[in-house]
This record gives sequence, structure tokens and C-alpha cells, in this order.
Amino acid sequence: MKKFMKSAVALFLACLLLIPGGFVFAAEPIDFADVDADDWFAPYVDYCSKYGLVNGMTATTFEPNTSLS
Repeated sequence: MKKFMKSAVALFLACLLLIPGGFVFAAEPIDFADVDADDWFAPYVDYCSKYGLVNGMTATTFEPNTSLS
């Protein structure tokens, strides 16, 4: 079951990247100090962190250049 959930989350994130124009998000502050609102991935990080799909490395940093596990 755990493997299925990981696969489902990976598929969901891949679908987010494939949608032309992506999702439209309201302009809200990003919770992580190292993710600027102008970064291309900022809305995805914001959405996924709000719904518990991903966590940052700490409460205030996401560290977008590290590996996803």
C-alpha cells in the first residue's frame, strides 16, 4: 500500500507539470524562505505543502536543490 501511495503522489506531481500553463494559484506568501514567489516551481511547492504531499527540510526551508525522497 505504501508503494502505491508513493506512485500515486509521483503521478499526481507529474500531471501537474504536464498541464499547459499549470494550475492558477492565488498570490499568497510561500512558507519557505528559500522558495521565492517568482520561482517557476513556487506554486507547486505551495500547493503540495499545504495539502501535505511534501514537507520542507525544516519548518522554514524547502531546499529545492536537494533530492526528493
